[in-house]
Amino acid sequence: MPGITAICYEGITDEGRIIRPAAPPLTTRSFPSTALSARQRQFYYCRVAVWRPSNTVTALGKPVDPTYSILYDYLPCYLRQGESNFAPAGGLLAENDNLFTLDEFHHHSSADLKTADVLQLLVGPTNEVGRWFMVRGDQKISDWRAHKAVVGAAKLPHKPGGIP
Repeated sequence: MPGITAICYEGITDEGRIIRPAAPPLTTRSFPSTALSARQRQFYYCRVAVWRPSNTVTALGKPVDPTYSILYDYLPCYLRQGESNFAPAGGLLAENDNLFTLDEFHHHSSADLKTADVLQLLVGPTNEVGRWFMVRGDQKISDWRAHKAVVGAAKLPHKPGGIP
């Protein structure tokens, strides 16, 4: 449609269509793309690195700063950014820069994400690439037909300590 431009994640549009970035090279910790359905391969264009905390309590039960180990590198997902119902004129206000808004990451149900896992957005919306998120709550799995899981994640102001 003339006059309407699409949201552009890489700054390149072609007649209003979104041009998505090429998938990064796979590594040994990469999620197998063969597990994704054709629809998921099309729409899961974001990639995240997933870090899992370990050693959060000493042998005496005292809390310590966690150390993180990488669980997935370039996990395919779909990022749905949080919105608010408090916008004027009944529209929805995007709260991309709000640290208290939960964003949703849709991913394949066989990827195991847990509370307190840390995500780093590697490929996705250009204003969010490199941002850190922390998973809040358990994942909601829709395994009947879609084989997808959804986790809520809060934005972190900076890279957590303990990640190399």
